[in-house]
Amino acid sequence: DPYPDLARSSHSAAARRSRALARLPNRRSMSYSDIADLHLLMHVIEPQPEGPLKRVYMCSTGAQRFNENCTIMPNKKQLKATQGKAKPQIKNRCAVLFGTVNKERVDQSVNGKARTSLSTPLYEMKVCEVAKVHAIWEPPQTGTVNVYDPSKLIQGKDFERALEIAEALGLRVVGWIYSYADDRQNGGDENGSGEDSLPVFARDIVHGAKGQIDNMQKFGREDGQKYLTLALDAKSGATEAFQLSNVSIQMVAEGVLEIPGTGDFKRFVKTHESISIDNKETKELNSVLSQ
Repeated sequence: DPYPDLARSSHSAAARRSRALARLPNRRSMSYSDIADLHLLMHVIEPQPEGPLKRVYMCSTGAQRFNENCTIMPNKKQLKATQGKAKPQIKNRCAVLFGTVNKERVDQSVNGKARTSLSTPLYEMKVCEVAKVHAIWEPPQTGTVNVYDPSKLIQGKDFERALEIAEALGLRVVGWIYSYADDRQNGGDENGSGEDSLPVFARDIVHGAKGQIDNMQKFGREDGQKYLTLALDAKSGATEAFQLSNVSIQMVAEGVLEIPGTGDFKRFVKTHESISIDNKETKELNSVLSQ
């Protein structure tokens, strides 16, 4: 288990036992104590205010190349056939982020201020951990305008070779990046998209969690959880950074979240087992609460 204190692997058995007891002739319903005990066995979804990383810095050259790789420009034949009206096509991609994890002062403005004998000593100032992305590795993939291809993102000989080169350069895996081309943040639709939503859907949560779990197995729970998810809008190049919550990682490890299909893009994630949100039992998780 990535987070043993959050593990709820016995929930299924407990739920089946409680339902069986409730069907006994001498017992028509569950007591409040039984309901409370069953609730303790569910994954409780609560906002996680802070993650292990405070900031992320990314190489602008690498970010630009990744964005450009998501765009396929029309060739001469296509331009001639359409009389120059052929438009660039989007081909979504994903990649592994290699970099370092460093510490720096939370308040960066102090570097540009004049200091006096009354100023707070630098060693007493709060520090935080930040990720610095130095390289982006894109595995062999066949993405489309609708979805990226993560089949070789964290597995295969190419990935192992990339890890060896990164380690030789003093780098480690600090996260992953993916692109999207749908209008998941513009307007609203039946999938729960809208301007107030985040560009991380069910499929992205599962693959991001698997990447962090793999990182935690390599570096341990403390260092491995310093893992980022970057979502890039292939049309505009705008990129947002996220960190998945601990309970989301644990649920993916236990197989609680349903793995969506290739073309299934939804903000709400179905779960195999009941979870608790605001003290209510449900089998649907809003992706906003997974970060």
